[in-house]
Amino acid sequence: MTNYIRVFALAILSLLSANVLATNGYFSHGFGTANKALAGAGTALPQEAMIVANNPAGLVHVGTRFDIGAALFTPERGFADIDPDNFTVFPTTAAGQEVESNKEWFLIPGMALSYQLDDKNALGFAMYGNGGMNSTYRGKDTGNTGIFGTTNNNKDTGVDMMQLFMNFSYARKINESLSLGASALYVFQRFSARGFDVFNPFRQYDNPLDDNEGISNQGNDYGHGFGVKAGLIYKFNEKFSIAASYQPEVRMTKFQRYKYLFAEEGGFNVPATATIGTAIKFNSRSSVVFDVQRIWYADIVSVGNPMTLLNTCDSSPGRINCLGGSNGAGFGWRDMTIYKLGYQHNWSKDLILRAGYSYGEQPIPRDSVMFNIVAPAVLEEHFTVGFTQKMSKDTDLNFEMMYAPNNPVIGGAGPNGALLGGFTFADQYSGVELFMDQFEIEMSYSWKF
Repeated sequence: MTNYIRVFALAILSLLSANVLATNGYFSHGFGTANKALAGAGTALPQEAMIVANNPAGLVHVGTRFDIGAALFTPERGFADIDPDNFTVFPTTAAGQEVESNKEWFLIPGMALSYQLDDKNALGFAMYGNGGMNSTYRGKDTGNTGIFGTTNNNKDTGVDMMQLFMNFSYARKINESLSLGASALYVFQRFSARGFDVFNPFRQYDNPLDDNEGISNQGNDYGHGFGVKAGLIYKFNEKFSIAASYQPEVRMTKFQRYKYLFAEEGGFNVPATATIGTAIKFNSRSSVVFDVQRIWYADIVSVGNPMTLLNTCDSSPGRINCLGGSNGAGFGWRDMTIYKLGYQHNWSKDLILRAGYSYGEQPIPRDSVMFNIVAPAVLEEHFTVGFTQKMSKDTDLNFEMMYAPNNPVIGGAGPNGALLGGFTFADQYSGVELFMDQFEIEMSYSWKF
């Protein structure tokens, strides 16, 4: 049965040929058009079937409906060598040079279905991309050697990471105040990397330097795993509600083709997340929602371990600090806490207006800039607006627009004659600037039954 699910997931991923680029680390700022228009807030204010991605308890409050839509997403991302003394951190760039990732337009679909069994019970299903990373630095932009320098014929450098969630949910209204919900998750992910072969000496298994096995240019690899999510909503009265949801870490099968790039021989689990939220209805037309979300990136070894572990690669017992090792170097990401605030106004019986703002300190420390050139998740703020326009008694058109301004992170590596044209993995705060900004518009259509 699992094989059939994997084939189905692979077919869906092929439809998602535009790679998901997320914004809070590698998680989306929200799920569902209405939720996104509130900057991802609304755990305590369910409005669409996609609420299961945030809080499955909300399923029992949205009725029987089907939501389907797509986002057009454009991130401008890259890095700049800004060293003022012509100290080039990377052998392929000159001081002052700026290099941008090639692909900038992505189409990201999503869908969700809820079915009200009776006035107390509901079932739901949703498919959504819960994060991803993509970058493509062309060889012609970096001296035809790749940004790190490369020994193979593929001069491009970058990664392609996608995750697809299939969410099967059940919710029950315990009484007029309390609702509970739970989701069973199937997660399918795909990954590929190019241009990392210069790091061969820093992998746990010390093969000849021209052997890329397990580290780079191995094509697409796939992983899957099963997880759960739980949530609750408690209504004190018609004007004030609170909510909470939690998703434990999802253990994924390992990327065997990249077992010497990611720690734990190809491990890349989905981090745990938790959200608490409130919804306040000032009157019949205006509501404010506020959520706090926590993402435990640092608990995922391949994501949270610092890049500077490569400085002790050879001296660690069994080379466990090397790439692919049980304590292997990673992206160095910190946990994220995101604060989300949204405002909703019923302009008329047929039109709902929304706006939102979120803030979360970006996860990349300054001593881990080098690896994160391929995943410059440096954003901290999101500004959103949107609306729902009733098209008929049973259909709605939903719209959302998001802008995330650039929040550059500057770091680099200090000279020590070890790697990358004479540089090592040191805690120096100059040399490289990571940058990204993003713009997104999303439209969806809803049918109520």
